Amino acid sequence: MSYTALLDTHNVIVTAIRNDFAGVASVTVGDCTLADVDDHDPLGLAFYTYAILETGYTNQELAFLPDTWRYWVEEKVNYGRVSSYTDRDLAALGLAIFALCQHRTCPEVNGRFGRMVEKFFSPDRGLFDNFLATVLVALGLSKLPAEDDLYRQFVRCIDAQLKNHADAIFNDAKNLVVAYMWAKHTQAEDLRPKLRQACLQKASGDDCLPRDLVYVTYILFEEIEKLSRDERALVRTWVKDSLRFIRTYSVEAGFPSEVLEEFGGDVALATPDIMRQYGYPVRPRLSRILLSVGHMMEQRFVLNPHLLQTDEQRKKAWLRGIAYPLLLLLGAAAVAYVGRNVGFPFDVKAGFATKQFLPILLATFEMLANTAWMTVFIMLIVMASVMFYRILITAQDVDDYEAIKNALKQARRLLWIEIGLAVLGAIIEPLVQ
Repeated sequence: MSYTALLDTHNVIVTAIRNDFAGVASVTVGDCTLADVDDHDPLGLAFYTYAILETGYTNQELAFLPDTWRYWVEEKVNYGRVSSYTDRDLAALGLAIFALCQHRTCPEVNGRFGRMVEKFFSPDRGLFDNFLATVLVALGLSKLPAEDDLYRQFVRCIDAQLKNHADAIFNDAKNLVVAYMWAKHTQAEDLRPKLRQACLQKASGDDCLPRDLVYVTYILFEEIEKLSRDERALVRTWVKDSLRFIRTYSVEAGFPSEVLEEFGGDVALATPDIMRQYGYPVRPRLSRILLSVGHMMEQRFVLNPHLLQTDEQRKKAWLRGIAYPLLLLLGAAAVAYVGRNVGFPFDVKAGFATKQFLPILLATFEMLANTAWMTVFIMLIVMASVMFYRILITAQDVDDYEAIKNALKQARRLLWIEIGLAVLGAIIEPLVQ
């Protein structure tokens, strides 16, 4: 997958999240305007927030999320308000508490969340026979010291369900994701190989739906360093297929950018009839949990693209990552050598010291020439550094054209800094001669 395609996928996911929140009503709390998520699938929106905090992704338009969820959790728990969708609300509360405590500040619900949950909990069935809700609430309880006794009951229940009903649980791909979250958090090393095997089996099946492939591929990508070489090759294909599915089939991918810009909140709520009425391709709304998992997957790809490289690609990356920067450094050395032999940097002190117009004018042109010479030298050093970093360290550039284009782009972006350094060098060099 090219970096451009990966960026397109990222933009589709972030736009979907942003548009989703744009369609949520607002509530004013003190000086803050927060999203009122109560009537807008709180569990799906909680997964958005978990994914963003988990990956460390920052976006100014989504900066309100931690405050929104802290307010919502405290209001819900302190007043004991849950809707008729009790399992959904409790799961959203658990996930939000877990995400906030893990990455920000815990909401003030210690000692109260347990009282809210325990009346719905069965040691044998968990919460309403809902494995996903049971795990997410348990994750939230694990972060609250006062809920330790209830948390241990949840642990025993979850362990028993995974031991006795794993096949039924793993039949739902979303359950695999929360089971993986549970395995990571509790450091259940015996569970992770079972999850890897279940995911490989599901992804390899002819009847694996594209949506399910996203969920299981996320887990396999997280665990890719523990897979065999042949299994890694499969995961490489599945990651690209999963991200292509999100990029191609999301509602946001069906609208032009100007429509998204002006009607973002409405686009998020668009129905097939509305899309058909205005002549846009009809697509089902991808679930918020799926988009959240897709976000975590594409962010891991962005930060660790080398994990998906074949051995052949890695060898080529080493060759190109050393050869190209070395050629640019040789070019910088050639610029310095030729410049020195031509007379760079020109001595401008004498011209300025005469205090006469023509010698000062000549000295000024010589200083500009010194600046241009040093700018070219610095640009070549910058390009060498960028290519080394993007090809060898992060593996973001996988072909020659992208590597050269991005190195030039970065050098142009830093042009004023490079010119500033060159000017500084042109002034200092004659003074130290």
